[in-house]
Amino acid sequence: MGNTGTLITPFYDSLLVKVTASGRSFPVALQRMARALKEFRIRGVKTNIPFLENVLVNESFRAGLGTTTLIDTTPRAVSFQRPP
Repeated sequence: MGNTGTLITPFYDSLLVKVTASGRSFPVALQRMARALKEFRIRGVKTNIPFLENVLVNESFRAGLGTTTLIDTTPRAVSFQRPP
């Protein structure tokens, strides 16, 4: 990704970084994604990592029932508080 010392303005591309996870089962993929997000280090710009962590602990999402309405129906998902 980019050169050391590169300036990223507040108007940076929201696809600055992507992360994916896979596993032999959905629970394994969830566990790997949670670990990847926990270990991510991005400095200088705000990220949506807390939101993604909240989605990963959502019971409906974990049960494979997450839909595009998850954000609308789950206020905690957008509270941007790290899960316990």
